Amino acid sequence: ARDENDIAIFRFKAAIPILQHVGDEEGQVTAHEGLSRCYEKRGMAPHAVESENNANNIAFRRERRISSALEAMDGWRGRLINVTALEGKVITLEKATPHFVQLKRDKARALNDIEKAKLALADKNDSISKLEDLVLEIQKQMAEAQTTNKKKMISSLVHENTQEFDVDELIKRLKIKLEEVEEELDVVSAKRDRLETNIKNKYDDIKCIEEDLKVENGPLMQRVMQNQRNVRCIGLSASNTAGNDCLGRATNGSYQCILTIEKDIYLYDLRSGKLDSVFMGDGEGRHVGSVRGHTSFVTCVFFLGSYLYTGSKDMTVICWDVEQEKLKYICRGHEATITCVHADGSKVVSGSADTTIKVWDGKTGEAIKTVHGHCRGVLCLQCGPTWCVSGDSDGLIFVWDENFRCQQRLSTRRCRIMAVQFGQLEIISGDDKGVLSIWWVKSGKVLRRCKAHEGAIVDLQFDASKVVSCGLDKTVCVCDILTGDILQTLRGHTCAVLTVAFDGSCILSASRDGTLRWWEWGDQNGQRSDKVHTYSAGENLTQIARLYNVDVSTIIQWNGITDIKNLFTGEKLIVCKADPSKPTDAELKALKQQNARTMAATTRTGKFGGKLLPSGTNILPKRKSVDLCIRSIPGSLAHRVVGIDPTNKEEKPVKKLIEKNRDNLIGSEGMSLASRIIASKGVSDE
Repeated sequence: ARDENDIAIFRFKAAIPILQHVGDEEGQVTAHEGLSRCYEKRGMAPHAVESENNANNIAFRRERRISSALEAMDGWRGRLINVTALEGKVITLEKATPHFVQLKRDKARALNDIEKAKLALADKNDSISKLEDLVLEIQKQMAEAQTTNKKKMISSLVHENTQEFDVDELIKRLKIKLEEVEEELDVVSAKRDRLETNIKNKYDDIKCIEEDLKVENGPLMQRVMQNQRNVRCIGLSASNTAGNDCLGRATNGSYQCILTIEKDIYLYDLRSGKLDSVFMGDGEGRHVGSVRGHTSFVTCVFFLGSYLYTGSKDMTVICWDVEQEKLKYICRGHEATITCVHADGSKVVSGSADTTIKVWDGKTGEAIKTVHGHCRGVLCLQCGPTWCVSGDSDGLIFVWDENFRCQQRLSTRRCRIMAVQFGQLEIISGDDKGVLSIWWVKSGKVLRRCKAHEGAIVDLQFDASKVVSCGLDKTVCVCDILTGDILQTLRGHTCAVLTVAFDGSCILSASRDGTLRWWEWGDQNGQRSDKVHTYSAGENLTQIARLYNVDVSTIIQWNGITDIKNLFTGEKLIVCKADPSKPTDAELKALKQQNARTMAATTRTGKFGGKLLPSGTNILPKRKSVDLCIRSIPGSLAHRVVGIDPTNKEEKPVKKLIEKNRDNLIGSEGMSLASRIIASKGVSDE
């Protein structure tokens, strides 16, 4: 038995550093408890007590962290406001055809051309006016030269400089100059006429465009669009999520979202729901040359920075340049429908129903690698610089390293994996049965399962404390990542919710019903917090003001900035007040300083805002007696008001002097220096 205890002690000691390295606190507690029992059997009481204390300390730290996390989650329960369809802010995406977008661009282009033509027309009119004045001057000088008796005349009209000419020579030169100016005047007048005609034609074009816009945006077309509008995919910018601002106000954020209908890709403004542009689908044989878009309906989208990646049933992945509004490259190589696509800047990764994952060069679109492993179609994936995770229709999740070697294989064998997110230590997956699963990467075990939706989960996002998911059951769900409890179910969308994102201020969801909804977080009392921007090197207040649509002066006022040069990297600047009616801390500080300066000025002048202070306000310095003040300052204001001769050293009570001269002291407002002296604390009653 003694040998067995020694072996057990040796093994427990060897296991503890390994458990510490992998972060298994539960295993450490078990090892220390085992050591304590072995030491007790060996009669080594001090060692047994030490091991038991170690076990208790680790267990206590673990329970304390869990308890604090649970308390934080209890706070989150009360932090979500605007949880109903009526309270949530709704942005309806504009229903319009690609032709409608083209008409709006044509109208904008025509208006721009008109503005340019008007500027040019103003220049021509100015030139014509100058030329006409010059013609009149030449004719006037010619008439003078023909009637004069002088042999020579001075003129500045022939050349730029003033010169003296013989009269006959001057007449000849002026005739030639007049012909040249009249010819130039005719040319400029013709150009002016063409500009006027062009402006008139542009206005006629705008009238025609407006008539077409009325038809395109009319009730009949809206009904047609409603019947034919089959939204398949919606994408929010991954750059916004990375910048912790899903509304696109962070650095490198985007104010656009993506919606696909059949082969066409629509780009909308997140803030207004207005349609910005359309990437049209194409068809084989419609024109000479390569295709200019997808030839079948779009099945997946991924939006990162200024590039949009789309996959289609036509077995291609297309990269679009959103800023330039053009196709950048097409990736070909899959043998079935593209079901998912992701990118991290350097590479593009796509999954397909052909069971493979393909890696493409992010700049050129050239194929780099084909990854095998899945036995069924790949339905979702996410990639990073050194990792990739993918899920398939067979319930399998694969974790890959940077070289796409399989590092872990997680299996449910019960469902189809519809959405997956990687978090270094854990993986969150959503399946077609509405179940959220939290996996521990190292062990490959499920830590928690949560029934979040009544239908398939389409998209999800998580942080250290919660998971936000959306699904085909038209809801958005907020789930406790530690306990698996449902904290909140957000209802309001009338169709399946296709994507969701959140940051510290709100949840943003997009649905097949063509709407975006903002569900705002609050603090534990339901109060919103100020929106802040983290100042970065190279930024200036003008850029920040444009980013958040505020004035530079407003940012300076809200943050109490006295010298722009003193801004430092990492400083938090308030760019949007949670409650516009409440001043910020900097504004309160500035107000206190202003009040202090005003009171200081009041003490010196005895006036407040140019008016005498009301009776009872003490503006004089505290002294034992105002008599002392009057006696000690010969020729002072007090001496002059009460009529005391500064050379007279006779001491008289102040009160008697005031009563004697009251009629001379009371001002038009009934508030005199005398009454203020009486009201002051230093006046003697004698």
